[in-house]
Amino acid sequence: SPMDMMDTLMTYTNDMEWFAAMGPVLNSINKTFNNKDIRDVIETAHGSNLQSLITDMFKDIATGGVKTETTSKFINGINNFFINTRLGLNPTVMLKQLTSFLAYADMIGYGNYIKYAVKNKAEFLKVFKEIRDNSVYLQDRMSGDIREQLESYAGRKDIPFIPKGSNFFQKMMMGFVKAGDIGAIYLGGMPAYSYYKAEFKKKNPNATEQEAIDHAIRKFEFDTKETQQDADIQSKDAFQRGGVIKRSLQLFVSAPRQMLRQSFKGIRMMKRGLFGMQGQGVPAAAKEFTKGARKFFTFHAVLPMLFQYAAIGLPGLLRPVDEEEDPQDMLRAGLLGGFNSMFLIGDIFN
Repeated sequence: SPMDMMDTLMTYTNDMEWFAAMGPVLNSINKTFNNKDIRDVIETAHGSNLQSLITDMFKDIATGGVKTETTSKFINGINNFFINTRLGLNPTVMLKQLTSFLAYADMIGYGNYIKYAVKNKAEFLKVFKEIRDNSVYLQDRMSGDIREQLESYAGRKDIPFIPKGSNFFQKMMMGFVKAGDIGAIYLGGMPAYSYYKAEFKKKNPNATEQEAIDHAIRKFEFDTKETQQDADIQSKDAFQRGGVIKRSLQLFVSAPRQMLRQSFKGIRMMKRGLFGMQGQGVPAAAKEFTKGARKFFTFHAVLPMLFQYAAIGLPGLLRPVDEEEDPQDMLRAGLLGGFNSMFLIGDIFN
């Protein structure tokens, strides 16, 4: 398609940067997974479906998530329209997003989470500044367009020389959304960060302060990608990276799908504890099962119910309790969990 000369140069430079960053590593990993013996083992143990998911993920990361230009414009246009009209200037969204802070408790255990949440009260600003100054991932997230974190935008091939970012009005509209997103990450993640830092210092008494910070930041960022909405390609599932139909039928389910993936992870951990760790002893198997049960309970029941409690207006705090409707709403949220975000099947559940 016709392109401005400087846009062409920027697009080419962007392609080469992506290739330089991703090409050698992806090529090496791809050779491993395309080895005939390894493919046979994967297909024998897990079926051909898993192998095809791995192959598709490699293709999507290799291309930077870029779809055909027409597809990209259509998907991104739908996302912009719905996000701006449904979420813009909506203060209740901030409250709902803040409920995801508790996801970090699963990563380090509820006991450790409460312990370091209390400890952090005395040095709240110090911990906040450490994370802010050392996490490039959070700096990028805070400076970027929050809409891309909320929905699965399609990558575009053409990169403009002068970026066409969101205007002042759009940024103002998304202010509550961004505050809720960053607030949940900081409030929820700070106890986990402090726990990782303290554990590293305990195991490495001769380590420097910066080494402890770097270790804790890496763990904190991994937890954030696992538990919060994330725009990175590798954090999206096959449906979120799919074509026009799949994406357009999945508006506003990126957070529930994140919880659904963690619920499935908890189920796998429980299954591994029961049947897959016989050679490692009963204590190790019991620990794996317990961690899996905690993860499933957190992401299938606790977080959806907390979100639902905020969504219906905090009954008992901000409004009177409806004895008939409120218990039903909470029970439905606890039973369904993230299952209602499954592609098409979720609508049947609803």
